[in-house]
Amino acid sequence: MKRLYIILILLIISCSDNEQKKLMIEDIPDDPVLTILIKEYENINYQTLEFIEESTGFDLSLIENYKPKGEMLISFHNTSKNMLDLFLIHEFSDTLSNKLLDSISYSGKNIYIDKNSNYLTHQNNLLYLSKNKLLIENIIRNSTYKSNIEFEKFQKLYENKSKNISLIVKENYDGLAFKDITQSVEKFSEFMSYEFEVLDDEINILGFAESDKNRKVQLLNNLTKSKTDFFDIIPTNFTKLERISFEFSEIKKNLNLLIQDESIITYEIDSVYQNVSEIGELIIENDTLFLLNFIDANEINLSEAMTDSQLYRGQEIIELSKNNFQIDLFGFNKLKNFKYFTKFEKLVLFAETKDELENIILNFRNNLTLSMQNSFNEFRKKIPSKSVKFALYNYKNAKEFGNQFIYTSEEISNNLSYFSLFTSPNENKQSIRKLELVLKTKHSKEILIKPSLIKNHKTNDLNILFQDSDNKIILSDLNGNKIWSKNFESKIISDTYQIDMYQNNRLQFVFLTVEFLYILDIKGNVVKKVRNKESGDEKYLSVFDYDKNKNYRLIVQEGRNVSMYDSKLNVVKGFKGTKSKKNINNKMDHIRILNKDFLIQYYDDKTFTIFDRRGRERIKLPKDLKYESTVFKNKNKLIFLSEGNEIVKIDISGEVSYQPYNDKINSIASNQDLLVILTNNKLVINENEFKIPYGNYTDPKINKDYISLLNIDNKELYLFNNTKKIDRFPIFSSKFFDFSTKEKQTFLVVVGDENELLCYSVD
Repeated sequence: MKRLYIILILLIISCSDNEQKKLMIEDIPDDPVLTILIKEYENINYQTLEFIEESTGFDLSLIENYKPKGEMLISFHNTSKNMLDLFLIHEFSDTLSNKLLDSISYSGKNIYIDKNSNYLTHQNNLLYLSKNKLLIENIIRNSTYKSNIEFEKFQKLYENKSKNISLIVKENYDGLAFKDITQSVEKFSEFMSYEFEVLDDEINILGFAESDKNRKVQLLNNLTKSKTDFFDIIPTNFTKLERISFEFSEIKKNLNLLIQDESIITYEIDSVYQNVSEIGELIIENDTLFLLNFIDANEINLSEAMTDSQLYRGQEIIELSKNNFQIDLFGFNKLKNFKYFTKFEKLVLFAETKDELENIILNFRNNLTLSMQNSFNEFRKKIPSKSVKFALYNYKNAKEFGNQFIYTSEEISNNLSYFSLFTSPNENKQSIRKLELVLKTKHSKEILIKPSLIKNHKTNDLNILFQDSDNKIILSDLNGNKIWSKNFESKIISDTYQIDMYQNNRLQFVFLTVEFLYILDIKGNVVKKVRNKESGDEKYLSVFDYDKNKNYRLIVQEGRNVSMYDSKLNVVKGFKGTKSKKNINNKMDHIRILNKDFLIQYYDDKTFTIFDRRGRERIKLPKDLKYESTVFKNKNKLIFLSEGNEIVKIDISGEVSYQPYNDKINSIASNQDLLVILTNNKLVINENEFKIPYGNYTDPKINKDYISLLNIDNKELYLFNNTKKIDRFPIFSSKFFDFSTKEKQTFLVVVGDENELLCYSVD
């Protein structure tokens, strides 16, 4: 009995101590809009603290001024118009009198002023600090948040924190943003508590709150977590995808519980939603699209609203006469403006314009979707496979941002609301080669010539120069904006070159029409032109810069005549190869090997001549040596395909060697380090073989690290490097394409449909 009595006394004493123990939050001044809670300052994760600084925009550097230890609390209060003042409490057992500049007395207590103009007081082993003297005075007067009716909810969140650092935010604070994603506490509750795990660029955030019945998050009440199918059609260049698991009866009930208006008895949802399993909103730059996923493809019945349809890449785009799909669900009310839709089996996408849907179809056909992207699939392994509501953000400047994807989710269970955010470091922060659609634009006329990616010296950007079937030459930027257009008398019949004719870094265009050799400036004005000889012969243009010193040579060939001009279109004197005994059959090539120049001129009898830069025959060739391909450079030798299916090599002394090939060679391409051989169903790059479908192909082309190949029958453009086929290829291209590089990034422009320009970023 005596032992029991002692235990009872100890228990009473313990309970008495607990009752008397004061919580630090009881000393917060009234109405904190944002509060940072730290359990043990000695164990603080500074990366988490820095992340909170970034997310709130507040400077927290002053918290170390007075050697904090143990528990710490930092709150922010509205004390003046558009101004939040910081208030700090932490455990402090030292004295203040010898650390400060001045002091004032208030209600019998000292308020100190430090060298940074902070006001401080010290009582019960706690330090109180703020730049606003009123907040310190409130503590001394015991005018604190504890007396506010909101305090009980605030205290519950405080007592349920589990991490060393947590954050409690009130609904009237709108300055919180995690990784630039603005947070709205109001849709969840009066307060929300956030906890963090931050390590380098891997960030986990969990927010939770007790939600009352008039909050928007109640729309998610009783919805079942489910997987999404949207990743299969979302293009890799998206900005944001927001998705909600959909159950018709529950959504309808939740909506009607939220809409309390005498004029509305019940909120009716269109019957089409009865068979919908998820809905989504997709943002791609400035375009917004709406997504529906149907439970059964056979249940998709939108025929009553259909008025017209057209095909793009074999897929139907349908126009609506009316739109009954309006739904007041979060921000999805923009759906009323959508006039077009297309189907991907059970998935339906709505858009305001046909062009937006064409972009989706184009990316889908090119396998440029999230589910086909390696970096996303690695990220996907780390996020929940099922959810009620999520948002996925795609940061294109991931190299600077640190994270490409950010995933947030929301749900509600037993009136507890949850928010989470997750992002992880990029798996490979080095430059990852990928394909991304940069531009898709259509013109009223057919594109007549190969579009050229050219450098605009005024903007330092890449532009696209092309000509349509009305002989109009057009310059546009990579946003699809027309810079200028000019009418010309005839079609461009050569490649378009750029030169710096005045050697002042202002570039001009050079090209050939049947009538003239033109030089245009960046505004489309004719700088120089010279009339070609009148004949029915094919005409060819080459532009050489022998020593890379902008001393250009422009060579026009037609019939048996060769004209060589300088960059001012003056005839170059001293070039001896102006007359030929045979008809010329291709543009002249220039190859430089070991400081020697080789000019190759091709004839219609499949022979060719090798000149030096003065037009004198440099190498005497066997009379029976005939070409099947043009001549290239490889390993400091000239190389080409002969009529006899042999790889022929010529060294600079003129020695000729022949290499028979077992398979029938259709064409070759080469540079100093790469030899590319195309057969009926193989592409051989040095020693690496790649199987390709049988078909009718253009000659392979080499652009720096890339080898391109166009299947004319299927209109498919392939891209390789010396070790593999590039991911996401082939892509659709009807006939023309061109490459260019800007700041180590490669761009590819192709003609899709006959009047359609597509530009891709390749890496």
